[in-house]
Amino acid sequence: MNPPISPSRFAIWTALLGLVVLSACSRRDRTVEITDSREVSPHEREIDFTASPEKRFQLSNAGIVPSDLEQSSPAPSPPAPAPAGLMAETPPGWKAIARSQFRDLNYLVDPLGEIEAYATLTGGTKLMNVNRWYGELGMEPLSESGLATLERIPMLGDEAVLFEQVGTYRHMRRGDVKKDFKVLGAVAEAQSGRLVTMKMFGPREVVEGERANFLALCASLKLVN
Repeated sequence: MNPPISPSRFAIWTALLGLVVLSACSRRDRTVEITDSREVSPHEREIDFTASPEKRFQLSNAGIVPSDLEQSSPAPSPPAPAPAGLMAETPPGWKAIARSQFRDLNYLVDPLGEIEAYATLTGGTKLMNVNRWYGELGMEPLSESGLATLERIPMLGDEAVLFEQVGTYRHMRRGDVKKDFKVLGAVAEAQSGRLVTMKMFGPREVVEGERANFLALCASLKLVN
């Protein structure tokens, strides 16, 4: 058991408690005057979510307008220049169709799809391209002197070599063989230094009926950027 508190000690504790109470009461009645002041920072202000972005974020005070925020992101890079391409006037009755590999211009010539016609930006030499066509017909290649004997037609500001032969044709991509096929081809050097070929092939009689349209298309060819 704890020893009992003596009367003298109890009197001392009672007196101390009374002093604490009196001190608290006297402080409650005291008026304290605040003289210091400071400006409330923008971060401590109450946010008005209905205000405009300019007012809400104090952009005008910082010399910023909302449009500056949109312009701060880096501008997109300009598109790369388009590669050189070909344009031509489509002959009557012909239909320009989707381009494909090695066919910068591609045409549906007849309703039955018997004729293929297309123009290509290519490389090599005129002789190499002409001899490729000879090879597709199973014919012997030409020499430079033989190339000089072929007909010339206007195309892309050049005197294009005109190839015109009939034979058994082996399709380069499909590998199928067609007899009595005619190949019309023209190869010219464009101002860019690149070669352009225009080729049409199909059953001999059908191709011969489109010869004038083929020559007109060759004359209308243009190289564009």
